[in-house]
Amino acid sequence: MLSLRDRLENELNLGGPSTEWYKLFQPLVKKIAGNWPPRYFTEFDLDAANEKSWGYADKKDLTQKLFQEQILIPARGKVDFVMSALSDAHIRKNAKVIVNQFLVDITKGSDDKRAFALIEARLSERGVTLDALSTLSDAPTVLSNQRLAEKVQRILFLCPERRPNAFLPAGEGERESPNWTPKGYDWIADQLLDLGEPLTEIALRDGIAEALTHLRLSLYYLDEPTRSEGSEMASWEEARESEEEEQSMGTHLAASPEEVAIAHSRQILAREILAKLSPETVKFLSHASISKDMTNLAGSMGVTRQKIYDFKAKCVNEVNYVMSEFEVDDYETNFVRVSLLRLIEPPAEGA
Repeated sequence: MLSLRDRLENELNLGGPSTEWYKLFQPLVKKIAGNWPPRYFTEFDLDAANEKSWGYADKKDLTQKLFQEQILIPARGKVDFVMSALSDAHIRKNAKVIVNQFLVDITKGSDDKRAFALIEARLSERGVTLDALSTLSDAPTVLSNQRLAEKVQRILFLCPERRPNAFLPAGEGERESPNWTPKGYDWIADQLLDLGEPLTEIALRDGIAEALTHLRLSLYYLDEPTRSEGSEMASWEEARESEEEEQSMGTHLAASPEEVAIAHSRQILAREILAKLSPETVKFLSHASISKDMTNLAGSMGVTRQKIYDFKAKCVNEVNYVMSEFEVDDYETNFVRVSLLRLIEPPAEGA
């Protein structure tokens, strides 16, 4: 029986993505978009007209839109990204990234506005009115707004009070907010006040938009929505498998000078990323690099399972934030992750 990679490659050799590629993406669109409110997609898919059946509708119009605007346009690089994977499981993971990014792009703004309203309300309760800043004599510049937006983005990345279904869109109102708990929004507002400098509406909106984009796309990073033992640390496990596969292939295939140069640049980038990670995150990744089982991970680190989940959330936020600082794109993410794993030493005995 042909592997998924073989079936996809066969279609590419015959002229381009077709049935097998559609069969790869359609179930993902059906499942992932089913977690979003149908009102987000009424202009894109007829199935969205029926709210009760949206969760299990086929969403063929939405899949076709993805195909036409992303998969069938070579300049988008989506086919190359999918085929950069070294295993069928990784191919599906890359496809999931593409679907998440596509849905974020076509619905961008709805959750951003809601998060802004919730944060702005808390700032107002604390005596801060964003609109009043426009009357200041030292009006903010484009550069100062950008700098402030980056600080806002970092605060949102590091907020520990996330909903269990964080960054999967839900219904209206704070009670069903897909991002942070009420306590989390309070924490964010307090952290913004602690910046000790005036915060403009532009900086807050831009910071929220950038943070939510990265956090939504990070769902694939460690399979955040679930806590099943089989999926814990999945992306690092795939990175280990990729490394082992590369090593086994290396005994048979000689790398070209171009490939050696690219691998070297990825190693340099991984070193720079590693240097920016906190000691706690490096320690967690060190232990996680040898086991994806959360019970074993808790045992090796000498903490409770709940503490491991807290460590994992902090690790995901920090690594994604640092990668975003270095502007690591989707295509390069797994390669850089593999390089990072090679640099992280396994935990010492009893560490």
